[in-house]
Order: sequence, then structure tokens, then C-alpha cells
Amino acid sequence: MARPMRRQLGRWLVAAGTATATATPAIGHAHTTESQVASPTPSLPPVGPLLPAFFAGVPPLRYDAADAVEAAWVRLKHVADPVEQARLLAVSGLRRTACVDLVDFRALPAVRDAAFGWRDNFRGRTWIRPALASVLVQALDRLRAERPDIVLTVGDVAQPGCGQVAHGALIRMVEDATPDVPGSASQVLASVRPLLGRPVRVVLARGADFPSERDRFPRGDENVRVEQEVLGRDTTADGRAVVRVLERRFIDAPLPARKGLARRQLRRGLELATRTWQHGTTLERGFVPHDDAAPPTAVTAPVASAHAQPAGPAALVHVEHRVDVRRGRQVVVVSLQPVAGKLDPARVLEVRTAKWHPRKPGSFAGETRWRPDPLAAWGWRRTAMLSEAGHLTHLAGRDADLSFFTMGNADHLKKKVRSIDAAATWRWFELLDATARAAGTPIERILIARRVRSWIARKVPREARKSDLWRHVVMVSPGHDAHHHVRLAPVPGSADTVALGWLQTPRPDATALAGGNAHVSRQP
Repeated sequence: MARPMRRQLGRWLVAAGTATATATPAIGHAHTTESQVASPTPSLPPVGPLLPAFFAGVPPLRYDAADAVEAAWVRLKHVADPVEQARLLAVSGLRRTACVDLVDFRALPAVRDAAFGWRDNFRGRTWIRPALASVLVQALDRLRAERPDIVLTVGDVAQPGCGQVAHGALIRMVEDATPDVPGSASQVLASVRPLLGRPVRVVLARGADFPSERDRFPRGDENVRVEQEVLGRDTTADGRAVVRVLERRFIDAPLPARKGLARRQLRRGLELATRTWQHGTTLERGFVPHDDAAPPTAVTAPVASAHAQPAGPAALVHVEHRVDVRRGRQVVVVSLQPVAGKLDPARVLEVRTAKWHPRKPGSFAGETRWRPDPLAAWGWRRTAMLSEAGHLTHLAGRDADLSFFTMGNADHLKKKVRSIDAAATWRWFELLDATARAAGTPIERILIARRVRSWIARKVPREARKSDLWRHVVMVSPGHDAHHHVRLAPVPGSADTVALGWLQTPRPDATALAGGNAHVSRQP
């Protein structure tokens, strides 16, 4: 390590906890956010007495066709200059844009009786183009006619409203059932506060409040900070609030008890932040309102019904976001005054580091937050973002992650290649291809890992390996050893219309439907 950086890191290590919020910063140039550069808000109901005035700056939701939304994100991903990419993301309105032609796969009458399992009940990435939904249901019906014991587990399809899926983020479309229902849109809006200039609802919970994710919270008493950023707002025809929310979750990541190991981890983290800062290009900077006062105790009720942190007076803090393109890293520094030249621990309120990917605009993969805290061990408090998939595809409901068929329907969505029923999986690929072609919406590709392809190749006839399906559709892609990825070719609108009519009609052999039509994303 160079001597100047070693001296600077030494100051970081000994000056922990000295940053305070006593100074009053001078107002510099504005921190550019999508809310500030978006098109003027159309006529929406006035902000009610329970909603903070800050909410008035939340832009209206936008709606567009899934293909147009996907095309816009793809164009943005291919902008080479990160500064220009950040600017275009801010002015595009894409984060508050929802698709109008997706349906909730789980809610379709034709799906409720099919042999689909579901990875979880929490993430909500089950929105889909009707054409792909119809192909999956019909192909599985045909396979079950041959193998009645077969079950298929659905992982990720598209997020509610479609569009970009950022690392660590879950997208929610939250609507009021009644305005006083806990966790409803009105309650979200009533408790938003400015966090680094964005409208965010903060809820403090425990790991036990997420019973469907016991594998991620084995103790149950883990502190979980849930941040729900409100991206856009709207109202239903009968006047109920609707919000599009980007949700991220953070857990405590305390430094180890062993002094030597703790100092090494702290030094590495601060060194990474410093290098990214020194070599990075500034994407955005300026003073923003920020209210992150913590309540005396954490809330230990389920997130859906927990009380958010009470909003207090917002202070102005300076935020600077830099990206080191060569190393693929990014850092966000929160301070009382602009940091000139080098990071000064006495003036820094928080440092956030994450990976940076040019094809993932607005995404913070593996984000870690460092905050000086004299009450924490070693003088710094560290929190880490919970990982969630950050897909490069899955933008418009034409992509689906599905389990392989396995022996005894065990080990779905697990990396156990020898558990895969190669014959059933290959037959599924054949039926998918035939069903999609018959519907006029062919399968564009099926992605599997190399070792999965080798396993299937050992078990299927030689004629299968000579087919166009095997040679041109079933393709190798890293990261697909626990599931396969199906992508439908571009879908004509007429195909979606026909498919939706079929999907909304209960099948003659249906025995116990929950009733109601599919939840189609709201029309503009």
C-alpha cells in the first residue's frame, strides 16, 4: 500500500466516531434525482393531512407497453459513459414506469389447478406476459399426461410492473384496500421521510418477522432494516392510493470480536472505499434533505404491520457518488460539507460501497455501509444489504426461471445436478418448444449450465442431441445449474390477447378455484 494511503487509513482507524451532525452546511447545488427532473405532475388528488409535505414531490406513475419499457432499459444499459448513463436514468422516468400488459401468474385461474410450485411467497416476481404463461401451462399439462407425478417450481419471472430488477431490490405495487390497513399505500405514504433526498419509509424489524425466509435468518433475533423507496404514486378509479415501491433490506454485519481480524476487515473496507473515491468519476453530488434519526428501540412486529420510524426534522447533508469503472466499484459518501481531495473521517457521516456493473444502471450489488459510531465495537458500525437477484433480463415478462424436473420432485432450485431427471427435463424442453411454435410465439432460448447440459447429454438419445432444439435453443449460460431460464421470442399483441382469454377461463377439470380474474397490471 502506498505510504500516503497508509497514513490516511491510519487516521480512519483512530478517528472513528468523531463525525457529528452539529455543523450547519451551506446549501450547494442541488442533488439531481428523478423526482426533481421528471415531467410535471398531472392532476392528482391533493396531499391529505396525514401525508407529509415531502410526499408532494413524489412523481406520478407512468405506464407503457412491456416491449417499450424493455427497449428503453436495454438502450440505457448500452450507454458507455457512466455519467451520461446516470443522467439519462434520472430524466427517463423508467424507475416509476410500469407495464400495462403483464398478469400475475399465480392469480390466473388456469394456473391455480396446474402442478406449479413456487419458490416463495415473499418476492412477488411472478408477473408474466400472457403468451408465455399460456405456453407454460399447456406444456406442463401435456407433460403431466405422460408423467402425472411431475411438479415444476417457478422461481423469478418479472417483478410487478416489469422493468429493471436492481441487485438487492424487491419491487412492490402497493394499493389501499382501506386507507387504515397496516402496510397499505396510505400508511407507506404517511411515514415517508427524506433519505439522501429520496422519499423512503424505514421499518425496523427482526429476522423472525420473515417466517418464509428462515434460512436467511436462522436466529430470528437479527436486526433487519427495511427501506421502502416510493418511486411513483397514483390513484385508482375510486380514489384509493397506489404506490410503486423499491424495497431493500439491511442487516447488521458487526466486526469480529478478535482484534486482529476486526482491524483487518475494517482496514480492507476503508481501503476499498478510499481507492474507489480517489480513482472514481463523480456521477452526482450536492446537498439533500436527510432524516435518519433512529427510534429508541427497534420495532419487532411483521413488516406488513410494523410502525415505521417516526419522521423528524430533516437536515441537509452532502452526498457524492463516485464510480471506479476500471475496478467495477462505486462509493457514496455522506458528509456535512463537500469532501475535497480525500476522505476525512472527522467529516464523514456514512460511507457506502458496492460493486458497479455498466449493464445494471442504478444498482448497488453487495452494498456495505460504514458509519462512525463510538458505541460500536472498534468505533464503526457496519451493515450489509441482503442479496436479491439482479437480472440483466426478466424485464418484460418474456423470461422465467424454472426448476429442473428431479427424481422424486426433491431438490428443486438446488445445485444438485445428479438429482435432475434428465429424461423428464428433455421431454419438457421438447413440449415447450412444440407448444410455443403452435401458438406462434417460439422459444428464443433455454439457458442451462454446462454441467447440466453434459448430464442431460449422457441420458438422452443421440437423435435428441442432433436436433435443432438441442443445438440452437438449449444454450449454455453460467449460473444456471439450479434452474433453467426460458425466454420467449418477441410476442405480438394478438398472441397475448388470445392467451389471456384462455388463461382467464377456468379449465373444465378445475375442482377448487379461488375465484376472480387475473390481476392485470393497471391500465393508463
